[in-house]
Amino acid sequence: MTRPTKKWGTVRAKIGRKQHPPIQEVVRKGQDLLVQVSKEPIGTKGPRVTAQVSLPGRFLVYIPGADHVGFRARSKGAKSARA
Repeated sequence: MTRPTKKWGTVRAKIGRKQHPPIQEVVRKGQDLLVQVSKEPIGTKGPRVTAQVSLPGRFLVYIPGADHVGFRARSKGAKSARA
């Protein structure tokens, strides 16, 4: 038995169990987006980008739009780079 899938326009996008609309229906031409490169380009493939931006610092990780702040844990044996 196959499950019915939602169809957006003429493109059906299914990733695992989640279904997503085509990127053309989510992002419009000329729209500004804030993205972060998560993987450099290799060969003919372009870079991989993510909209989940994170800015790691020395003691914390800032994630714009998140409702929390991540602190970096320091192991007991680690020495400071400025020491």
